[in-house]
Amino acid sequence: IGVEIEGKRDYGKVTYFQNWVSNLITMEYLDTTGTQLRYVNVDKAKIGGVEVELGHHLDDKWEVKTTYNWLSAIDESDGSRLNDRARHNATLQLIYNDRAPQPFTATLWNEWNYGYRYNDKDYNYNTTNITLRKEWNRSFSTTAGLDNIFDNRVDDLFIYGRFWHVGLEWKFM
Repeated sequence: IGVEIEGKRDYGKVTYFQNWVSNLITMEYLDTTGTQLRYVNVDKAKIGGVEVELGHHLDDKWEVKTTYNWLSAIDESDGSRLNDRARHNATLQLIYNDRAPQPFTATLWNEWNYGYRYNDKDYNYNTTNITLRKEWNRSFSTTAGLDNIFDNRVDDLFIYGRFWHVGLEWKFM
C-alpha cells in the first residue's frame, strides 16, 4: 500500500508492505573471512516494513532526496530476526542531471544502517558514495563510482574500505 505526491518542486512517497515467504533461502557464514558459507532454508518468514522518500528539486538540474526504510524480518518458526538485513536504513542524496539529450548524471549520497543483523548481532555503520553516469547515445553508456569514500571498515560485515567500480552498458536494439 503506498501513497505518492508530486508538486512543482517537491515530491514524496510512503509505502507499507507485508510479505509472507515460504522456503526462504538465506546464507549462513561458517568462518570469519566470509569465504565459507552454506545456504539455509527458513521454513516461514514474515518480512514487512515502511519506506519513506522525500525530495526537492533545487533547480532544473539539482535535486536533494532523503529516504528511510524500517524493516521487520522475522523467522516465524522461532520468532528470531533474519540475518543480513538492517532494521533501519536511511539515505541523504544530492543528485545532478544536466538534462542533455545524452545526459550526464551524478549522485552523491550517504547511507546509514542501524540494527544491521548479522550472525545474530546488530551493527551500525554508514558509508558515503558517489556514482557518475554518462549516456553517449541510445545504446551505450558508461558508469563510474566510488563506494565508501571515507574508508569505513566493519570487518565482521566484510566492509573492508573503499571500492571503485566502472561499468559499460551496451543495449542491442
